[in-house]
Amino acid sequence: MSWEIWQDQASWYPESDDKHTTYRIGFFCNTADVSFGPVMYFDVSMRFDDAKDEIYQKWSATDPRNGTMTDSDIADEINRIMEVKNEA
Repeated sequence: MSWEIWQDQASWYPESDDKHTTYRIGFFCNTADVSFGPVMYFDVSMRFDDAKDEIYQKWSATDPRNGTMTDSDIADEINRIMEVKNEA
């Protein structure tokens, strides 16, 4: 099984606010097209193209797409990235 992050733009900011965008993100198996795990909201600054770009660039643990991390580990790592962003 191989997986990817899906994303859907879900911004509550006015169109005039071009500093960040909010995405709804989750996971899916790209061999069976089945979604799994939690759905989360992720606020992306304009330094990144989208939520997937920021998450993959900031991943500090082993790349989860290699199949060694559990669904819970993947969600924990994304939550860690979100918490670091909120502290900045």
